[in-house]
Amino acid sequence: MTHTEDTYFFTHAVLQQAAYQLSPPSVRAGLHASAAELLGELPEPPAADIALHARLAREGVTQFDDTLLKLERHWLEQAATDAEQSYRTFDAIRMLERLASIQRSESPDQVGTWCRLASLLIELNRIGEALPLAERALEVAQQLEDLRLQADACSAIAAACRDGIRNAEAGDYYRRARDLFSQIGHKPGLVKVALGLAGTLWIQGNLEEAEEVVREACELGGDAQDSPTRAGAWMNRLGIVLQSRKFDEARDILKRLDAIAAKTTQPVLQMRLHSFRGYALDVMGESEPARREYTIAMALAQQTGNMAEVARCQTNLALLDAAEKRYAQANARHVAAERIAREQGDLRIAAYACAGQSHIACWLGDFRSGLERIHASIRIATQLGLGGITENWKVTAGLLHAELGDLDAASEILQNMNQPDTSLSVATRLAVLGVIASRAGDTDGARTLAAQAREHLPGSPYEVDPPAGRWIDMALALLG
Repeated sequence: MTHTEDTYFFTHAVLQQAAYQLSPPSVRAGLHASAAELLGELPEPPAADIALHARLAREGVTQFDDTLLKLERHWLEQAATDAEQSYRTFDAIRMLERLASIQRSESPDQVGTWCRLASLLIELNRIGEALPLAERALEVAQQLEDLRLQADACSAIAAACRDGIRNAEAGDYYRRARDLFSQIGHKPGLVKVALGLAGTLWIQGNLEEAEEVVREACELGGDAQDSPTRAGAWMNRLGIVLQSRKFDEARDILKRLDAIAAKTTQPVLQMRLHSFRGYALDVMGESEPARREYTIAMALAQQTGNMAEVARCQTNLALLDAAEKRYAQANARHVAAERIAREQGDLRIAAYACAGQSHIACWLGDFRSGLERIHASIRIATQLGLGGITENWKVTAGLLHAELGDLDAASEILQNMNQPDTSLSVATRLAVLGVIASRAGDTDGARTLAAQAREHLPGSPYEVDPPAGRWIDMALALLG
């Protein structure tokens, strides 16, 4: 069996059957032997529990639910940890939800599980589920007067607030978590919180302060015993440095990550490092080295059974293919990524894959297919509450409606949406609305919108899908 939870579920079923004497004694003995053998293959098997089960079964005792519950909690914990460390987020959530349901109500163990569960839900942008759970965890942790649990809960609340409408609160919760982790001297927690705070500051536009905080995180994580902590700190710093276009510093950080990769034997960490290295090289315009890194990461993901990461790598490789105008190959990768992501239940990746298919259709002039695919992305993104990227995709949808002659639908989408999160998307939206206003006879309104669109265009050379380029040009022509 591939994963810990597979063995856990099978063994649990065997023990339940044996425990309640649904089989003859000879069969029961065989079931116990099989269960013990399976559990013995996993790390730290609860041998005492297995022995107790065997003794009670031999003695004909059938009611020992507490022991079964204890065993189930143990293996759910093991299975969830295994899934987390393998970056199989959906599997980890499934395990933790079951674990929380059988833990003592409002016990420290249950609150700790809530915090872990909230953090994983945030990874999938399921903020609507994560935030109430984290807030409940903080409330109970305060009643228990447990500083560690309070710190974990504050950190989870901050992460949930960071990408939503409560962004301003995120920094306060991260600072509160930092104070609590400092009180108990928990260095991994301090590193995690520093990275979260840096991300919040970056989102709020405080790039210099974000760099300072992430530098502190790297110093804290520099002597951490586990490679994932050190790697996580440097990967976050690299992400912010790349956003600042400081490519010389980015290459220095890549060397540090290479040193970590050379010393680790963990295929999952190697997968993450290769994937992130591919992203960094991609941002720096080194497409062929980026392609090699993504390909290695995808092979490692397949080796470790992380199909969600396989889908992510496929979308990244598809973007490289599209940039080189290898549209057929790019589209095939996006289609494969969508299929894998939907099979895994990772709708976020599926949304990006649909958007990638729309992008390719636009380049090929198939605007109807592009419109259908971008609406698929929007439906998923709205369901998940993805935020800014959803608005970018709405701009594309409005643009394609306009390109196909449905100006009413285009106007409705573009007027009834929130602000996109890229300047080019903002400019495209204003340009299309400007041209629509011009065709409706509102010359002054059209020129105002066109002027606003021009203000948002990037100063450096930029590339857009063909329809966006045409509508931007038409809007700028209104200014004379």
